[in-house]
Amino acid sequence: MKLQLISNGDSWVFGSELVHPDVIKKYPSNIHIGHYDHLPESDNYRLPRIFTTKLANKLNAESINLAWPADDNQSICNRTISYITENYIDKGLATNNLFVVIGWSSPERARFWYKDETRNGKHIIWPSLEWHDTPSQKKFWELYVTYFWNKEEYIPRFVDTVLRFQNFCSEHNIKHVMFNAFYQGNGSGCTRAQAIDINIEKELSSILMDGYEYTIDNQRFSKTNSYLPTWKTINDKTYYCKDHEKNSFKTFIYDRLAQPFAGDHPSEEGHSLWADELYRYINDNNLL
Repeated sequence: MKLQLISNGDSWVFGSELVHPDVIKKYPSNIHIGHYDHLPESDNYRLPRIFTTKLANKLNAESINLAWPADDNQSICNRTISYITENYIDKGLATNNLFVVIGWSSPERARFWYKDETRNGKHIIWPSLEWHDTPSQKKFWELYVTYFWNKEEYIPRFVDTVLRFQNFCSEHNIKHVMFNAFYQGNGSGCTRAQAIDINIEKELSSILMDGYEYTIDNQRFSKTNSYLPTWKTINDKTYYCKDHEKNSFKTFIYDRLAQPFAGDHPSEEGHSLWADELYRYINDNNLL
């Protein structure tokens, strides 16, 4: 049975900003490319140029790309598990011909569901991107990034997400590799912060002794809550450059190409180089 390459992530795995010049000409110059680069009219141009398609060709596999721009890691994990469960496990189909590639997004991103009576449904807010339609949503975003967006919350949340994905793959004998796309960095609420690398082990160590305090009936209690032992259970072969100083898709292409980006996202040349690197990494570590 032919290998199925299932990929998931945010805009860096989706291939944002890879749009045919003729499509760009259809839209006014003051409209950001992000408003239309995800539309089906761009698929024929985008899909052959992204690293997931190029990697699938190298592996002689069929490519299934589930990525979506601006996604958070919990959504990436949930969508991957749901897709494999619905299309393989629930149907009694074997999973030993699957290879899953996950490009994790910046860890602080989160999704929030809210009811909007004017739209008869639920919609998502990503506080990390300052997207809002109403003054009350903007106020929520401001409160969230001021009081709740901190490493003590989002680093452990990220570790839980990675562990859940790894456990799912282990339970169902699914081969996989995961990597960091980028880390937003530069502090809470910064919507255009520089993309850098994040070393999860160092981040966890830096908050290890901080612990936390809580009050019950005017009595103060403190407790240390370390996620470092949990992080150490993540396989350092299936997690690309785990705990290395340089570990991301962003840094790898930035260090090697004169023009690694198309706007804020990898160029086709950047995608090609990353496909070559993942192919090397997969073979060197016998992940297939």
